[in-house]
Amino acid sequence: MRFPAMVVLLSVVGSVAGAMPPAALGHWEGALSFRGAEMPIRIELAVDGDELAAKLDIPSLVMAWEPIPVTSSAAGVEIELPFGLGPLAVTVTDGTARGEKSLGEDALTLRLKRAAAPAFESHDVRFRSGEIELVGRLVVPPGEGPHPAVVLLHGSVPQGRDSWTYRSWADFFVRHGLAVLYYDKRGFGESGGDEAAGFRKLAGDGAAAVRFLRTRPEVDPSRIGLRGASQGAWIAQMVAGDLGDVAFLNLSSAAGGTPREQELQKIEYRMRGAEMPESAIEDALAYAGLYFYVVRTGEGWPLLEAAARRAENADWGAFVDQPLTETDLAWWRENHAFQPAELVSELDLPVLLLYGGADPVVPPVENAEKLRGLFPHPEKIEVHVFPDADHRLELDPGRDAHGQWQWPRLAPAMRQSIAAWLESHELN
Repeated sequence: MRFPAMVVLLSVVGSVAGAMPPAALGHWEGALSFRGAEMPIRIELAVDGDELAAKLDIPSLVMAWEPIPVTSSAAGVEIELPFGLGPLAVTVTDGTARGEKSLGEDALTLRLKRAAAPAFESHDVRFRSGEIELVGRLVVPPGEGPHPAVVLLHGSVPQGRDSWTYRSWADFFVRHGLAVLYYDKRGFGESGGDEAAGFRKLAGDGAAAVRFLRTRPEVDPSRIGLRGASQGAWIAQMVAGDLGDVAFLNLSSAAGGTPREQELQKIEYRMRGAEMPESAIEDALAYAGLYFYVVRTGEGWPLLEAAARRAENADWGAFVDQPLTETDLAWWRENHAFQPAELVSELDLPVLLLYGGADPVVPPVENAEKLRGLFPHPEKIEVHVFPDADHRLELDPGRDAHGQWQWPRLAPAMRQSIAAWLESHELN
């Protein structure tokens, strides 16, 4: 995420709620406007004990249920905005809420109306994966079940129930009629196990999550799919291959080859994006070749150690891993050769593949059609590449190609593409 100010600001700051008019409590929907661009948002205001609490949703970022700083006043509330925009006083009057402030020569305006809160249910759950316990949350849509469902799998970083870039997808899917299970990644949050676990153990956790969902009366056991992004896409393929009867795969930034191949692509594409000279790219790739020779064979560590120390001072050193000890290679030794073709060639199920056209980590030109072609029925595999979007399928704030200023957002058509795909395959 390019906006660390958001993460820093979004920690709860409460105040005694007695000074706030009761009319301010509840669910609000509207938009934040700046420089002619609107960003739809939702805000939930409630009293938690003696404290006022607020949660913010930004659907265009698939950001949901995120606590934000809030204080109360006789006229309404003051909330802390994301993106470093600072505090904004919001006045509540007759079912509407409004706030405005100047930012340089431009005005930032918030307009909200009271709306019905979503009617989904949320349950904290625990389930076992081998010898460890995983702790998660099950979100269930309104209406009579059993419902189709999806398990949210993790990327390469520690993620859990409080990681908004991971858990916010639960809000998206539950609003489209699916029950959603998401959980603290192994070794993170309340879940047990080793956080440095490789693909095999993580896939075992994902399979355990599917098996757990099949025991829930709210869920249709024959319609459970998987959502994974980046490393999570590899894990999703492993889970589907292990179980053999997963209903669907929804994958973002999914590599079509091995982790080793994807790492080499990342080095080259990131360096080309940084306009590094061809000689530096060649040196970095030669270093990576030595790196993976040592990973693969277990031989040549002294050579790699010396090369890593030279890389520290090279102009291309920031683009490659520089292990300090041979034990730093342990993860790669376990996972570098994972081959998607060995699993997906047996999978007969609908798959949606989503890519950012400007992603230097999993460049779509190298991966999208390659992965699609590995499945036994490519006609069941739908691929979308979103121009200018990055690895997270996100677009930068600022002026677009038409000169219109835009908020940070995920590729605008991405959410619509997923919703249409779910509908067309009767998965919701």
